[in-house]
Amino acid sequence: VAQRVPKRLKRVLKSVMGAWPVPDPGPGAWTLPEPPAPHLTAEFGELLQGRWRLPSTKAAAVLGYRPLVSFAEGMRRSLAWLEWTR
Repeated sequence: VAQRVPKRLKRVLKSVMGAWPVPDPGPGAWTLPEPPAPHLTAEFGELLQGRWRLPSTKAAAVLGYRPLVSFAEGMRRSLAWLEWTR
């Protein structure tokens, strides 16, 4: 159905939906709990700084594996997700 709706009408509807006021949930409203702060240890920090990387050449040769996105794009997406989760 969405494919049959004209693009201009979709843009207008999205603009209206974006401008729609969001009601204040008020006191006592159900909310998600804050995630706990990550527990980082010195050992985990050293592990992240290591130079060892697992090769993917065998997966490419045997299975024909090709990454869906480049490393740079994967990092960009990961950083965007981290920003989104705060």
